[in-house]
Amino acid sequence: MIMHKKYFESVIPEDVGISSLNIADFLRGVQDMQYQMHSFLIMRHGKVAAEVCEYPYHREDKRLIYSSSKTFTSTAVGIAVKEGLLNVEDRVLDYFKEYDTPELDARVGRMKVENLLMMATGHGTDSIGDVCNGDDNWVRTFFTREMTYEPGEKFVYDSGGTYMLSEIVTKVTGKKMADYLREKLLDPLEIKDFLWETHGQVNTGAWGVLIAPEDLAKLGMLYLQKGKWKEEQILTQEWVERASSELIRTGACQHGWSQGYGYQIWRNNEKGYRADGAFGQLCMVFPEENMVIAVTAEEADPSRVFPLIEKYLLAGLSDKPEMRNAKAVEILMQELKKWELPVVTDPTSSYLEFALPEWEYSLTDEEEREEHHIRFSFSNSVMEFEIDGIQRIESSNVTYKDGETEYVIMPPSCSPIIGEEQRKRKWKYSAHHEWVNDGTVMVSVVYRETGHVQKWLFTFTDKKVNLVISNSCKKLFGLFFDMVSDKNVDFADIRFTGSR
Repeated sequence: MIMHKKYFESVIPEDVGISSLNIADFLRGVQDMQYQMHSFLIMRHGKVAAEVCEYPYHREDKRLIYSSSKTFTSTAVGIAVKEGLLNVEDRVLDYFKEYDTPELDARVGRMKVENLLMMATGHGTDSIGDVCNGDDNWVRTFFTREMTYEPGEKFVYDSGGTYMLSEIVTKVTGKKMADYLREKLLDPLEIKDFLWETHGQVNTGAWGVLIAPEDLAKLGMLYLQKGKWKEEQILTQEWVERASSELIRTGACQHGWSQGYGYQIWRNNEKGYRADGAFGQLCMVFPEENMVIAVTAEEADPSRVFPLIEKYLLAGLSDKPEMRNAKAVEILMQELKKWELPVVTDPTSSYLEFALPEWEYSLTDEEEREEHHIRFSFSNSVMEFEIDGIQRIESSNVTYKDGETEYVIMPPSCSPIIGEEQRKRKWKYSAHHEWVNDGTVMVSVVYRETGHVQKWLFTFTDKKVNLVISNSCKKLFGLFFDMVSDKNVDFADIRFTGSR
C-alpha cells in the first residue's frame, strides 16, 4: 500500500470494503508460519488495496512464474478460438498429420485440443520428463509415449500437453505464441516487460514466462472482467466462464489441488480459481468478491497460505466503502514497512581481505568436467568475484547489494525451466556476504527473477580454495520435478577446488 505510480490506482483498503487490520493480520500470519512469500498484491473493484515486496525483491522485477505460464497458453488458445483459427473439438493429430501413422496408439487419434487444455491427454503420468530428456523433437516424443487412458477419461497433470497447445497456436497463427500474445493480449493490457522461454521456434507453453507481479494481476483482472479490457473483448465471456469452471475432477490431488480443473486453471478450495505455478506463483481470482490476489513465493507447499487467505482476506468484506480507521491504516502501513525494510547486519571481515586484496584461481569441479577461472577483489564493505570474465557478483557485508550478471554457473533452477534463450541475458540479483571465520566466506546471492537463492561457500587455505554452491530450491525441485532425470538437473551441491 506504499503509494507509487503504477498501472492501477492504489487506495486505502477500507475504500474498497477491506479491513486494513485483516490485511495486517494476514501478513503477520504469513510470517508466523514462516511462509516464504516474496510479493503480495490484493485488488478489489479494480484498485490496489495493498501491495508489498519482501526485501530485497523489487516490485518492478519480472518473476519466473513456472506453471502459471499455462494460463497464458490457454488464453492464447481462447483468443485463437475467438478468431476462428481453431476449435477445441479439433483432433490434435489434424495439426500434425505427418505423425498420424498406423503405429500410433489408436487413442492418440482420438485426442482433442480440449483434452490438452483439461490435462486429460490419456497419458498415465506427466510426459514432460520424457519430452525434455528425449531428442529435440518434442512433438514426436509426446505422440509416441505410452497411452494409459482414453483421452478425456482421467485428469493427469501433463505439461507436455501444454507444450503441444503452444505448437498448435504457432501453427495456426504463423507466430510464436508470445508474439501472438504481444499483439492480442500484452499490448492491450500494457504489459511491456514479458519474456517466454522457447524450444526452437516454439514457446515452451507449460513454463518459462517471466512477468512482474502487477502484470500477472492484470491477467487476473482480464478474467474477472469476463475477458473484457476497457472497451475491447479480448476473450469471449463464454470462454472465460468455461475455462475457469470445473471441467474435470482432479481426484486425489493434495489439499489445494483437489477442487477441479478447467482450461489450464485450478479451482480454489472455497471460492474462485487461479493460475498456479510451482513454489507459490499465484494469480487468484474471486468473482463473487470482485477480487484478484497475486503472490510470488518460494514454498514447497504453497497451499499452506490458502487458509490464511480465506480467513483474513475473503472474510468480513463490505459491499460498500467502510469508514476509514486511521489507527488501523497505520498498523497496516507499519506492517508493510517491515516487509520492505532493508536488512542491515554487523559487518564481518578477515585479514585475508587486506593480505591479498585481489586473488585469481583456476577452478575445477569434483568430476573434472568443468574448468573455470575466478578472480576475487575486496574494497571496503564490498566483495567481488568474477568467473571467466562473464559472471560477476558484487556483494556487501552490511546489506544486500543489487546488480545484474550474465552467468557461467547458472542461477538456481533447472535447464528445462531456464533454457538457452534466457541464458544469454543478464539476470538481476542481490548479494550479501559474511566471513564465517578468517578463512571461510559465505556469499548469499538472491536471484530476484527466479525467487531462489544460491549460497557460495568459499574456504581458503594457503594457495587453494574450495567452493561449495548450494541452491535453495534443490529439495523443492526434487518434490515438483522428480520426473526430470539428472541429465537436466542435479539436486546436489556443486563443488569445486582451485589453486592460485
